[in-house]
Amino acid sequence: MTAAERAAKLAEALRARRTWYERLADLAREQLAVLAGDGSGLADLVERKRAVRAELERLSQGAPGLRDEWEAIRGGLTKAESAPVEAELEATAKVLEAVMTSEEEARRIAEGSRATVSEEMKAAAESRRAAAAYGKAAAPVSPRFVDRKE
Repeated sequence: MTAAERAAKLAEALRARRTWYERLADLAREQLAVLAGDGSGLADLVERKRAVRAELERLSQGAPGLRDEWEAIRGGLTKAESAPVEAELEATAKVLEAVMTSEEEARRIAEGSRATVSEEMKAAAESRRAAAAYGKAAAPVSPRFVDRKE
């Protein structure tokens, strides 16, 4: 197989991976919407993300050493022969950057939600303690049963 044929095959493998990374980017954007809303559907979304990551892992294991192969053949290619691989690498980098940005934003939203819920729970616990501390003493209750000696 010539270096040009190897480069074409490499570009095809990178394109397949980029397609899955784009799906992951779509799910990351969807995650932002779910977290910004009421959070319903989050479990389903996480499962879909897990499936996409599993497919990416499968692709990585199916074609290990793409980077090493690219480095090995890169110097022997013309600019036209290397252009498709370079374009795929650049497009993939942009998609991965979008995924990372969305994931970071989702992390910030989740942390903010967690802090809000934590504060609400703390306030509720403190209000119960305050009510107990400042509450009225119970009124004396007359006994229900009286022991009488006859």
